Amino acid sequence: MHKQCEKIGDIDKNDMYSFLYRLMLKTPEIDKANDLPSKEIIDELLICLFKEVDCLSVEENHIVQARKNSQIYRASLIMTNKKEILQRQLSHEIGKSSDDKLLIYETDTLVTGRLNEDTFSVNDISVMVAGEHEYNALKGITSDSIEKNKMNCTKPKVMRLVDTTKAKEELA
Repeated sequence: MHKQCEKIGDIDKNDMYSFLYRLMLKTPEIDKANDLPSKEIIDELLICLFKEVDCLSVEENHIVQARKNSQIYRASLIMTNKKEILQRQLSHEIGKSSDDKLLIYETDTLVTGRLNEDTFSVNDISVMVAGEHEYNALKGITSDSIEKNKMNCTKPKVMRLVDTTKAKEELA
């Protein structure tokens, strides 16, 4: 845990916004202190995980994740108990953010505070697995493999949601 706390402490001030964005899965409003996670949420969802899950680490791209059995578990500071709220939040953020909004597509399991769902779909008509620029670069190219890639660009991402208790059990 100490090693992970040091990694967080070493994050450059300019990169802290990105780190928070990727933990909260929403754009933090800098001028609104009540928009940031509380100490209790951080303790419950992040520090407890660091204490009990050795494979969880802060990665260079500012996400907190673990790999186990070829699955990527991503830690978040999501405390809602309604998947509809998370769905709206993700759809909103993916549609508007200029940050690396596609990292969610690398996640197999999202660790939340209270949600346990085996099939949670991030699905929005404007959301693509490849970004708009990547898709436009592929648009004019034709071949069977590229056509398959273009079809996959618009598939929804399906992932699991697990609360911290279940995550600790699975990652132990």
